[in-house]
Amino acid sequence: MQFRATGCAILLLALWGVADRPVRAENGCPAGYTPWRVPIQSPQSDCVPIVDDVEAQAVAPRAPQWVSRWGAIAIGDTSTGGGVGISVYRKSRGDAQRAAIRECSDTGGGAACRVNIFAYHDQCVALSWGTRGWNINSAETLEEATANSARECAGRTEGCRIFYSGCSLPVQRR
Repeated sequence: MQFRATGCAILLLALWGVADRPVRAENGCPAGYTPWRVPIQSPQSDCVPIVDDVEAQAVAPRAPQWVSRWGAIAIGDTSTGGGVGISVYRKSRGDAQRAAIRECSDTGGGAACRVNIFAYHDQCVALSWGTRGWNINSAETLEEATANSARECAGRTEGCRIFYSGCSLPVQRR
């Protein structure tokens, strides 16, 4: 019986001495950590936290980033049957306006192309034309822009028809 008591006392003393030191698993990393490369060379620096699958799924993916796109419509001198210039999906307002003015001038619009210019971004546009004038309207959807332009044109003049409709919507950055 004395042997048993001595053995228990030695075991208790051994366990008591271990309690002051950090406990390490067989792989040499503290609890909640795992080695990040094999073989383990330095137990402290080669351990990384264990990520629970539930925790990993909780991390939200990065939201997509969107970049604005511009469009413009330039209208020339309508009394001389002048031109129309249209630009879409341009990176800046200035770029969209310059492209529309250039096209308007190339089709006979003259100096009026620089005065009658409509720029928009990240939406749709519609240009309606009647017997004594025109109307440009932009909106979130092509249907909405077309309906608004036709309605406003009809309120000013007769014989209105949609001359152009299109969109310059934002594009996703890669």
